[in-house]
Amino acid sequence: MSTVYTGSIVIDASPDDVFAFVRVPENQLRWATFVRTTRPLGEGWHEMETMFGEVRRYRLDADPATRTADLVMETTFGRLVLPSRATPHARGSVYTFTIIRPPAFPDEDWAASCTGLDRELEALASIIGREAAAA
Repeated sequence: MSTVYTGSIVIDASPDDVFAFVRVPENQLRWATFVRTTRPLGEGWHEMETMFGEVRRYRLDADPATRTADLVMETTFGRLVLPSRATPHARGSVYTFTIIRPPAFPDEDWAASCTGLDRELEALASIIGREAAAA
């Protein structure tokens, strides 16, 4: 089974709007179903409770010039970086997010993570699309 999965979705909003939304850790609670809670720790770091357990330190490394918002997590097995990016598309933008399978992560949890990412991207597109239409 693969150790990397990339999901992507077309969003009816500008790449700048998509980037502005995904770069805010607290917005994860609105679209990332694996996130149960998030709390700032200071200096850009947060902690979160997920469906798979606690992530004691994470941050979003965001670059407005490239519209990348990489989720950087400090885990028991080291630093894990999950890259994401909003790019222009004829209908608005394409948002891509890559997840990386942690060591010893059970097959069933990995499969759930991959299908979960697809559902999360659909939720993200719906939320951002509605907000862009209302603006």
